[in-house]
Amino acid sequence: MKKESSIHPYEPFLTFVAVTLFIRILSVIEDFSINVFLKAILCLALVFISINIIPKNKQLISILKKLGDRYKISTTALYIGYILLYTIVFYII
Repeated sequence: MKKESSIHPYEPFLTFVAVTLFIRILSVIEDFSINVFLKAILCLALVFISINIIPKNKQLISILKKLGDRYKISTTALYIGYILLYTIVFYII
């Protein structure tokens, strides 16, 4: 039971990462594809992947937990680091 509570803070972080990447990829799909039916299928598939699979992936959660424990990184620092990395990758470069 204690193991579940220690993993819990990383699930919202992975959901945040998945949603922000989904929004970014959605704009690329809208520009790339012409067929409306294909856009709808791709968007639904990405919604399923970003909301259901990525945040619930136990391997990603365990990797984040190990990194957080090893380097003493809080979830707040993960959010700030991700936002900075996202800004640098998608807006500056």
